[in-house]
Amino acid sequence: MIQQKVFRKHSNEGMEQAMNRPSRVYICTTMYQEAEHEMARLLRSLDQVMTSQKLKRKNIYIESHIFLDNGADGKEMKDFGKQLLSLVEETIELRAESGIMLYTPYGIQLHWVLECGTPLFIHLKDTAKVKAKKRWSQVMYMEYILKYRSKWAGMHNPYESKTMSSNPSFTYDSTESLDRLNDYYLSNDNNGTERRNPTFTNGNFLDIPDIILNHPGDDADDNSADNFTIDMASNDGSLYPSETPSRAGSDLFVKETPLEIHTQESTIFSVSLSMSNIAGPSISQSMDNYVLMTDADMSFDDGAVLAVVDVCKKEPDVGGVCGRTFPTGLYRHPILWLQVFEFAKDFWMIKSSQNVIGSVMCCPGCFSLFRFEALSDIFSTYSSPTETVMDVFTKDNGEDRWMCTLMMLKGWKLRYTQAGQNSTFCPETTLEFMKQRRRWLLSDYTNALLVIQNVANLMTINSAFSLTYVLYVVQLFLIMVLYPGATVMMLSLGLELGSGLPLVAITPTFYLLIVGYSIVLVKDISASVQLVICKLLIVVLGVGTLYVFGSTAVIIMQALINDYNHQELGHIEYLLILSLAATYLLAAIVHPSELKILLYGIPYMFFLPLLNIILPIYAMCNIVDQSWGTRDNQLAKVPKFLSLPKLKKRKRKKKTRSLSHKGSYTSLNSSVLDLQNFNEDEDSFWERVVKNLIGVNVPGGMSSDERTEGLRVMRKKVVIWFLSINAVWVIILCGCYGFLLQLMDNKTIFSVVMISSLGLTPLIQVTGMLVDRGCVLFRLIRKYL
Repeated sequence: MIQQKVFRKHSNEGMEQAMNRPSRVYICTTMYQEAEHEMARLLRSLDQVMTSQKLKRKNIYIESHIFLDNGADGKEMKDFGKQLLSLVEETIELRAESGIMLYTPYGIQLHWVLECGTPLFIHLKDTAKVKAKKRWSQVMYMEYILKYRSKWAGMHNPYESKTMSSNPSFTYDSTESLDRLNDYYLSNDNNGTERRNPTFTNGNFLDIPDIILNHPGDDADDNSADNFTIDMASNDGSLYPSETPSRAGSDLFVKETPLEIHTQESTIFSVSLSMSNIAGPSISQSMDNYVLMTDADMSFDDGAVLAVVDVCKKEPDVGGVCGRTFPTGLYRHPILWLQVFEFAKDFWMIKSSQNVIGSVMCCPGCFSLFRFEALSDIFSTYSSPTETVMDVFTKDNGEDRWMCTLMMLKGWKLRYTQAGQNSTFCPETTLEFMKQRRRWLLSDYTNALLVIQNVANLMTINSAFSLTYVLYVVQLFLIMVLYPGATVMMLSLGLELGSGLPLVAITPTFYLLIVGYSIVLVKDISASVQLVICKLLIVVLGVGTLYVFGSTAVIIMQALINDYNHQELGHIEYLLILSLAATYLLAAIVHPSELKILLYGIPYMFFLPLLNIILPIYAMCNIVDQSWGTRDNQLAKVPKFLSLPKLKKRKRKKKTRSLSHKGSYTSLNSSVLDLQNFNEDEDSFWERVVKNLIGVNVPGGMSSDERTEGLRVMRKKVVIWFLSINAVWVIILCGCYGFLLQLMDNKTIFSVVMISSLGLTPLIQVTGMLVDRGCVLFRLIRKYL
């Protein structure tokens, strides 16, 4: 029963046919108060991908949508919307007055068609009309892409001949301002009342009405041979074909064609429009559709897009694919160095091993490709309101992780490819970092519990969930929960080894420090005071950790050298410790292009107590805080000379066909329309979506007061439970250490017990990573042989 539609599509064709089948990729980006440099790097990436010849040669068609939270206020564009518009003008080469601004039921829509024919949409959300935050932006674009844009572009055939109402005859051949089209479209009849041209009632310059497209004959000149001719209506209102027969559909959608509209008397409108990205793939009934989800500060290229698309094409049961993300920042800050190493080790070992033995647990929303069918399967659940306290952690704190959990519960596999490389800006201050990780950790805990609760069902419907993988997932969850206690024990043992202080004195001191920190956080003190306390703990525990690692390394090397000199093996526990440390070195070696990241291992060691002790406690004690944590106080930069369209008609005058130079701020037409006057079909669609799904008046489940009270009650239980279970774990480890030391007077057995407590996790991760890298090497060798 799993994904029958996708399997049927692949069942009657070979791998080569599947890889060559046309694909449409909708790049959908969510934005919220990003800085100018963050928006600019995304737009540069979009420009490179949308104009990519490599993707066109691979029959991959691109359409880009950006959804900006709080970008509009009624019919006014807010500062971040203006900042985004100015950056579009500066970054992307657009034809003068080729874009249009529309008032919509959700806010404001801007769209253009690039010189290469690729559409670019910007959707500015008015939070007085529609729900704010990332999940609801994702719900907006899923609904729009899956149920509107793709239906027009993929299922409806714009080349089908139909009879229309009586209209002037239209063909295409020269350039004129969009104002002429607007004036014609909204012109008045002889009685002075407004009439609408039925030809364009359900279409705009991105949504072509139902017409016959014919290509000039081969004997035409070079210029005309690159243009379609479109005969829209005869004098009696019916369509008629051109004398020149149209070419095969496969030729139609690879042309980049300037389209112009004019009446029998004069030219009305022209815009450069590529059929390759708008309607072309609709000719082929066998094609793949994907949504590439990105964050607003991403940098990626056509190679990364091609890499994730290729993975989906090769495996029809793959619902999503993520690439290798590199964190970056504007400043050289230790918090940034920490994240560089942390991202690397997670992708090197965790993502790689999950990719081999089962399914990737989370495809990050910063850069991941999802199949249409997978999104359709989970959409109704994903767009449901927040009704319980547990929903807060899945639906509002970690949308990406929850989406992936839902896909796995529907039987889809998730994959990772190191070739899909991309980079993102990461938090560069301690407070932003902690608030971001608070959301991530709470989401990780909740989704891991959800997977474990449904493990029997997953093993039945999802082939990725073997017994080995289930054991791995359960062990990973337990390790994550017990991180604070295990880290306290590790530091205590290191201090005993390096300084001679008794374990029974060090361990209670460490744990009382953690309990005291928890009590302070639960008291709801201000964020600034929490930050000061947190930084003090980071410094104290970080220095202690560096001392432990340094002194332990010296002792281990001295002992092993001594064993070597005496030709004996007296310190097996030290070899076990070194073997764990060597896994990171091995991971870097099999990723040779990233070998230098090992240098960031020293800051990572310093921040280990922050990751394993402070952050989990901080997350549990601050579950009532539902702020996003990043970019909350950011200010926009708006150019002084940015001019916006006005809701008025301009006098008709001839326009020459020219490019809008970057930074000239002239790509938008000077008039603005209501969507209902430009495209009634789309306006009706958005009216329904706002009314039934994303509008602020749509019931949203729990009220704000219910949510806050429920989170306060849960916080008390969760903090007590979390501290208690880690205290029990510390007591068990201390008791085991004391018992074995008294019984055998040897620390080797305890070292083995400690390492065994990690279960099969390290072994599985190293094995999976090596297999994954071996597969990559094999594919490279096969490619060049």
